[in-house]
Amino acid sequence: MSSTTPSTTTDNSSLEGRNTKVHASAEEEGEAIAEDRDVLPRRAFLPCPTPLATHVASSWRRDLAVFILGSITGMVLFLCSTMASSTQRIELAPHGCPMETLSTDNSSGVLLPNASTGSHDPGGRYAFVQMAYDIPGVRSNQVWKVMAMARTLMRFSDYPLVVLTNSTHLPDGVPLGQALERLNAQVLPLQDRWPSLATSKELKPLHRFAYLKLQIWLLTQYEKLIWLDTDAILVRSMDWLFERQPIWGQRDDPLCQFREQMEKDEVLSSSILLIAPSHETFNGLRRFAEARPQDWWENDAQALIQGYFHQVKHPIRLLDGTDAADGNCLGRMPGVPYSSPGPWNLPAFVHRSSWRNECFDFDVGRQKVRRHGKIVNICHFHPLGSYWRDMFCDALRITKTGTNNTEAFCDDYYWHNKD
Repeated sequence: MSSTTPSTTTDNSSLEGRNTKVHASAEEEGEAIAEDRDVLPRRAFLPCPTPLATHVASSWRRDLAVFILGSITGMVLFLCSTMASSTQRIELAPHGCPMETLSTDNSSGVLLPNASTGSHDPGGRYAFVQMAYDIPGVRSNQVWKVMAMARTLMRFSDYPLVVLTNSTHLPDGVPLGQALERLNAQVLPLQDRWPSLATSKELKPLHRFAYLKLQIWLLTQYEKLIWLDTDAILVRSMDWLFERQPIWGQRDDPLCQFREQMEKDEVLSSSILLIAPSHETFNGLRRFAEARPQDWWENDAQALIQGYFHQVKHPIRLLDGTDAADGNCLGRMPGVPYSSPGPWNLPAFVHRSSWRNECFDFDVGRQKVRRHGKIVNICHFHPLGSYWRDMFCDALRITKTGTNNTEAFCDDYYWHNKD
């Protein structure tokens, strides 16, 4: 052990001496080059090259970081496109026309096709109102009739629909409020407000609807309301009616005479009404009803409403025939002046498709008649038959509701070809 140590020391000293000479020689050579070329500084040492392993490690980390960032970006873009396509998509309706629809997921809070955001009425002062009263113990049907009008209001109006009803569910079991919310409609319960006991005994179940209709004057959370019967349809916007002062209504004109000035013998049709809700008016109508011996309820309360306003308030003003008319008057009313000949006279509001109102209904059996020895669907020949059906079936697709009868009615082959 003692002989090995001195030998090692001697060798290291010898190496250090040689290394010193080599570095000195290199330094002198570098100074000479700098003096000759006058480019490099006197002590210009080139940096030591980075080891190959360091380059490989750095390149690997950089590639991994780029890969991770690219993957995250791709995932974000994919999720965004998936969410956008799930909330707004183009579907083909059974009749073959492209129909814009939005997701009907009720939790999204997004209004559906052409649904109003109420931008013209931020305070929620105005609304349309309908009533769906089903006689207890009788098969529910009236709630279905709200669907078509609710769909048209989504297209034409800036204001929501309020539905007064004694039903809580649709016939297929879907909660009514949940379904109508997807159509920009709100459900409110009907209240048990009847005339005195003596009068109420005279009311048959169907006649109670006429009295229940008066409850629209109790909706004082609204400044103005437009009442719409459920056996009617809109083909243009009626929002402009909110700009008028109540009360306005449709002219009851079964002979389609369309007189411009109201005469004493003209009668109100309460199928559409512009009103200003008021507890005072409701109580006045109620007292007026209990004091009148005649059967005012036989005519859907419109005689009561007209009589009360004519005697107690002020006469009701009547809408023009181009704004509101019965379906049996289609094609017979004065038209809009236009240079091209044609039937430019379709009212914005059409009450009942005909006397039987078979085309504003989903009962196909009522629409089948015999012509020239052949059974045909008479609503194929009605100018609004297909239109009402499209609105009704669109509403059912949006709300994801229906029964066997409604599904058969909305089946194109069944409706167009089934005898």
